[in-house]
Amino acid sequence: MSGQDNTKSHSAGTGRSYRSSNTGLFGSEARSATDVAMQSIVAYIRDNHLKVGDPLPSELTIVESLKLSRSSVREAIRTLVSLDILEVRRGFGTFVADMSLEPLVNGLTLRITLDDDHARSRLIDVVDTRQALDLQISRDVIEHRDDIDGVFLGRLINQMKSAVMRNEPFMESDSMFHDHILSVTSNGLIQELSKALWRVHMVAVPKLHLTTKDNLEQTVDAHQKIVDAIVAGDEDAYRQAVVDHYEPLREALGVK
Repeated sequence: MSGQDNTKSHSAGTGRSYRSSNTGLFGSEARSATDVAMQSIVAYIRDNHLKVGDPLPSELTIVESLKLSRSSVREAIRTLVSLDILEVRRGFGTFVADMSLEPLVNGLTLRITLDDDHARSRLIDVVDTRQALDLQISRDVIEHRDDIDGVFLGRLINQMKSAVMRNEPFMESDSMFHDHILSVTSNGLIQELSKALWRVHMVAVPKLHLTTKDNLEQTVDAHQKIVDAIVAGDEDAYRQAVVDHYEPLREALGVK
């Protein structure tokens, strides 16, 4: 079977199959043997309903099934590892990875921090998207407020205040604060995207020198407003507090 065949080839000893096609990983035309290998490996994962942590056949088995060069298959595996689709465990083999949004985080962070001309506009896009996601779950937050621990959030806010007084960042407390609120929504994609964009935000803001003690204090105050609104069961107040939460950064970016 050549790299351009649209046929199936059974992998030795598994009873499962690889499909080699000229379609690229995300639907575009495959331009190389590596692209064909990537598409075929992804098709194998999909067709055989593999889950996170499931093993793939050996590299040699994949090579023989696809009738592609070992270098093409090896490069395909390396690329899929970089995309968090596969994970190589030395001495054990290749496994389906958790397919996290880590590549998105790395790509967005680089786009913002390496391009001075567009850095601020791209960070504004991140802020806008974070705010939109926070507002999207407002009803979930209020409806499931009994599952939110206001005392725990209050302790995190106190940690933030102490950090500001010491002129120190409070990334861990902030992460725990937002993760706890996100936990009430059943929309897993919103959770993942929110956490990914939070990480981009936290890397980009210091690199662009946008953090001041004044805007950190305003941000901490907005966290308190968020908690107060949740405890009161007031969705409108919660939504306004979310907007207030991002306002200091918008001001630093010159956006209203």
